[in-house]
Amino acid sequence: MSFFALNLSPCFAVYCVLLSGVIVVSKSSHGAILSNTTAEEFERLAKVINTATNATWKADLNFIKTHPELLSSMKLGLSLTPFLEAIPQEFRMGDDPPLGDDPTSSTPTDSPTSPQPVYSTSPQPDKELLPAQFDLRKEFPQCTQIGYIKHQSNCGSCWAVASAGALADRMCIATNGGLNFPLSADEVLTCCSYCTGDGVCNGGNPLAAWDYFKRRGTTTGGDYASHQGCKPYRIAPCNYPGYPRCKVNSHPDDSLKCLKNKCSNPFFRTAFEDNLYFVRSYFKIHTFANGLSYKKRLEVQEEKIKRQIYEQGSVVVAFQTHQDFMLYQSGIYHYVAGQATEGHAVKMIGWGVEHGVPYWICVNSWGKLWGEEGTFRIRRGVDESSIETMQVSAGVFDSDRSSDLREFVYDQHDHAPVSSSSRVQGLAGIMLACLMSFVCNITMS
Repeated sequence: MSFFALNLSPCFAVYCVLLSGVIVVSKSSHGAILSNTTAEEFERLAKVINTATNATWKADLNFIKTHPELLSSMKLGLSLTPFLEAIPQEFRMGDDPPLGDDPTSSTPTDSPTSPQPVYSTSPQPDKELLPAQFDLRKEFPQCTQIGYIKHQSNCGSCWAVASAGALADRMCIATNGGLNFPLSADEVLTCCSYCTGDGVCNGGNPLAAWDYFKRRGTTTGGDYASHQGCKPYRIAPCNYPGYPRCKVNSHPDDSLKCLKNKCSNPFFRTAFEDNLYFVRSYFKIHTFANGLSYKKRLEVQEEKIKRQIYEQGSVVVAFQTHQDFMLYQSGIYHYVAGQATEGHAVKMIGWGVEHGVPYWICVNSWGKLWGEEGTFRIRRGVDESSIETMQVSAGVFDSDRSSDLREFVYDQHDHAPVSSSSRVQGLAGIMLACLMSFVCNITMS
């Protein structure tokens, strides 16, 4: 099964599911589902979830009552980009190509609008058996960015935040904790023109972000107003107590431009070219049919995702969201009720089992008040919300091309320095970690 979306107009997105050559099409109002839903309707939805006999998770009813203004900033989107159009037709429709090589040994393409080849591998019988429970935060406590919760504000930047976060995790793991600091989502968000569908904050492609990390790399960068690194996140929070309301009919990217080959942090003094981090290769984790049954295909896909996380670190997953996901508070998520919204991208950092229910562990970018302190668990092995098949991507950290600096030069001002030994996120970063607004767009291949 493969998924893609066609952006036909500003008002509608068409979701196509390819199953055995049959195309199933459904229309979804672009961004209107959430904005037209009242707090009372969400409250009723939360009650449906919390009284469902088969539900393995709880909705946050108190959050709806306490912060109804946040509902107006829910703006999710999924659209087609040229990066997707460049995928060979046989990779998107019809028969699957035969199984290929290990993705970590792949050779990238040269065109910035051509995706990395989609490789597929079968589990190797001689490899180490994977544990029943695995959490990168526990396995690599020295890599503090793995579990750090970011806040994307009212911008469809989930794809950039998740991709930069996954690269930072993989970099730290590859260097045994030597390079432990946040990497800039702002760099790829504002400077990768072929990553986005329509404007900086209107969605992007995680796979294209990995392509950008190979060609141009990214620099250091912490939260908004943190003064961490070369390019901190430049989008201020809104629609949250203590912060201004989001402006109606406006976008955060109206004045957000790419600062090419230079830093946005006025206190950062390390040269831009000495502060870049790359991947050697990148890939999409996918299992082609190759005569496999649907159930077996999911089993193989699950094994490959787990092995990537176990051996190299976080991966980026894209999945279909529904209204009920916005209300998630705790437990193991699965769809219960509510309309489909659009796509979202997050980091996946592990897996486990609770009361006999297998799950994935994911890190969201909606602040620490949402979910299980900013994270969520979702059913594993059943392709819940297409999280195992829509798009799973990763890259291999390139230590040869990347900077090996562990300390950076700052002016002597109030800031939280980025260094491998410092775990201080800064007062602004800590405050922002407690914020939440439901905004995300992704475009996918």
